[in-house]
Amino acid sequence: MRFLSVKSFHDENPDWKIKFYTNKPPVGEYWDRVSSFVEVCLDTEPREIFGNPIPHPAHASDVKRLQVMIAEGGAYCDFDTINIGSFDKLLERNAVVLGKLGPRQRNYGNGMMVAPKDSLYLKTWYDEYKTFRSKGRDKFWDEHSVKIHNELRSRPALLGTHDFVDHTVFYPYSWLKPEQLFDEYHPELITPDTVSVHLYDAVHYKKVNQWTHQQIKDNPERSSFTKIVNKYL
Repeated sequence: MRFLSVKSFHDENPDWKIKFYTNKPPVGEYWDRVSSFVEVCLDTEPREIFGNPIPHPAHASDVKRLQVMIAEGGAYCDFDTINIGSFDKLLERNAVVLGKLGPRQRNYGNGMMVAPKDSLYLKTWYDEYKTFRSKGRDKFWDEHSVKIHNELRSRPALLGTHDFVDHTVFYPYSWLKPEQLFDEYHPELITPDTVSVHLYDAVHYKKVNQWTHQQIKDNPERSSFTKIVNKYL
C-alpha cells in the first residue's frame, strides 16, 4: 500500500518533487522501486505544541503536515491514498484545498490537502492548536484536524484563502461502505475531478492487505481497489 501511494503520485505527477517525512530510513524491495524519485526527510515527531503535549502519533502527524505545508506549500497526501490524477490545477487555485469526507458529511478531512506556501488559512489553523487537548482516541480526537474547519472557513478574514471541494475529489469511496471499494466494482464513483482515493487503512487494514501483488495483477477487476491500483504495479 505504501508503495502504491508513492508510485501512483509519481506516475500522475511526474514533474513534482516527492518528499517523504519519516523518523526511520525506509528499506525493502518496494522502497527500492521508488527511491530514485523520492527525497527522504528524516525528522522527529512533534511531542508538544504551544506547550500542549501530543501523546498520539496521529496528532503528531497532523501538526507536522501543517508545519511542512506552511513552510513549503504543495500537496500533502496520507500514506494510504492512491493518487489517480494531477494536482496541478488544484495548486493553481492558490488557496487551501480540502475535501468533504462524504456525500452526507459536513466535515472536511486533512488526509489530503493542497496549499500555497505561507498560507494564511494554514497559519490560522496552526494557531488554533493553542487549545489542543486530545489525549488520544477521545472525544477531542478530530477537533483540530477535521471539525475545526466548519468554523474557520466562515471567518471573514479568511475569505479567499480556501477553496473546499466535494467528496468526489479526494474521498470518492466512503469509509462507511468499504465493500464498494474492496469487495465490489463501482467505477461510477470516480469522476473526472477525482485525483485521489483514500483507503482508510487505520479502519480497513485487513481489506487493504487482503491481496498480494500477483493476485492484483492476475485479477484486476475483482474490485474497485484492484482495478484502480493495477496500473501502478
